[in-house]
Amino acid sequence: MKYWILKTKQLYNDPFGEWIKRGTSTRWGAGSIPKDFAKNDRVVIWESSPGMRVMALGYVKNPALKKDKDGYPRFLVANTTDVIDSRLDIDTLRKLPLFKEAGFLKAGPAFTIFRISKAQGEYLYRKIGSKLRDDQQKAENIKKAKSVRASAQSIEKQEKALAKRVAKSRRGSAAKRKKRLANAPKVPKSHFANSQVFDRNPDVIAEVLERSKGRCGCCNKRAPFARASDGSPYLEVHHIVSLSSGGEDAVENAIALCPNCHRNEHFGRPKVSHHAKSKGSRFTWQDDDIEFMTDSAVKKLTTK
Repeated sequence: MKYWILKTKQLYNDPFGEWIKRGTSTRWGAGSIPKDFAKNDRVVIWESSPGMRVMALGYVKNPALKKDKDGYPRFLVANTTDVIDSRLDIDTLRKLPLFKEAGFLKAGPAFTIFRISKAQGEYLYRKIGSKLRDDQQKAENIKKAKSVRASAQSIEKQEKALAKRVAKSRRGSAAKRKKRLANAPKVPKSHFANSQVFDRNPDVIAEVLERSKGRCGCCNKRAPFARASDGSPYLEVHHIVSLSSGGEDAVENAIALCPNCHRNEHFGRPKVSHHAKSKGSRFTWQDDDIEFMTDSAVKKLTTK
């Protein structure tokens, strides 16, 4: 089994999604078809300019259809995926040693067939497979989230109502509050509610904690105490873009925070979360590691 790149452009100005669909077959034309282009060979469909990216996967269903009216050879490809936003574009692949000499990354016409190595083909298939699994999991998470949305809204209303009652109690008389406390039941009522819990990757948590070197990624102070279980610095791993908002459970989207800074991200004015717009702080990304820097720290570094 061999691997091939098929360069393509929009067909008759139709969106790619209209004619590249999983489970369907598409007739292709090319200036020439390689002699070893064979049935069941794997195909990676590449969008030419302006997209210049991996777009879909398939396999050769029939390598030699009847030529078209202009005499160009045609063949049939079975589509095994829909159009994918793979992020495997020309700039990304050119940075990888594996694709340094890849012919399809150089200038050339659309509707051309390029042979790629087994290692290159397997890499692209593996990356696309990982992207499809992630997309499927996100879809499942969204579906599950709908089933618990009513409970979540109920919990949110309860928490808001409690916050209002707390504020009212603090504004009121301390003497009256103490009187109510003396007569209040010691065991509160309870109720059950559904919630969405993500199965987080332990390797992500471990890697982020190791990279932190025991320091909070926000205030840069050492962990406030050591864990009783193993004596390691106690820090909490926080997702910069929350999982419930579609953020990835990946090292690049996580940071180790002390308990105070972590609580601030959720209940105060966030400094490190993706949606935060803090005037006194900013992030730098280097080698997939996230470092929080205050403006004063940045100024010190840039004035050396």
